[in-house]
Amino acid sequence: MYSYKILEQSRQNILTLADVKNYIRISTDNDDNLLGSMMNAAIQVAENFMKISLVKKVIEVESENAMNIKLPYAPVIEITHVIVDETEVNLDDIKVYRDVLSFSKYLKCTKLKITYLAGYPDASLVPVSILQGIMLHVSSMYDSRGGGAVYLGEIFALYQPYRRIEI
Repeated sequence: MYSYKILEQSRQNILTLADVKNYIRISTDNDDNLLGSMMNAAIQVAENFMKISLVKKVIEVESENAMNIKLPYAPVIEITHVIVDETEVNLDDIKVYRDVLSFSKYLKCTKLKITYLAGYPDASLVPVSILQGIMLHVSSMYDSRGGGAVYLGEIFALYQPYRRIEI
C-alpha cells in the first residue's frame, strides 16, 4: 500500500489557445478564459483516463514496502530522491522499468519516500491522437456549454491505445 501527492505541476504546454481556437473556428478573444479552463479540464480527464501524465509533475510517493513500487504517474522522466527510513539511497542502486521502481539489493524498511518527475519531457512527444482527443473534448464542451451532454466515447477511443491498465 502506498500514498502519493503531487508536489508541483508545470503549466500545460501541450496545446496552445491558438491551436484550439483554430480547431473550433473561433476568431474572437471573448471566450479565451473559458477555453483555457476547458483545455485544462480536458487534459485532466485525459490523464485520469489513461493514467499517464501529459504535463510535467513532481510526485512524492510514500510506502512501507521497498519491493517493486509501481509509480502512480508515467512516463517517468527522472527519479530525484529515494529515502529509506530517513536515509537517502544512492540512485545508482535503483532501476526503473516503465513505471516500476526496483532496488538492486533487498532493503528492509518501515518508511520509503520516492520523489520523481513524470510527464512528457517535451510537448512535441505527446501523441497526435491524444492531442486530437483533447481538442475534440474542448470543442464538445464549448458546443454544449448551454446544457447539452458531452459524449466521451469517441474521445476515449482516441486515448485507449495509451491507457495504462492496472491489475
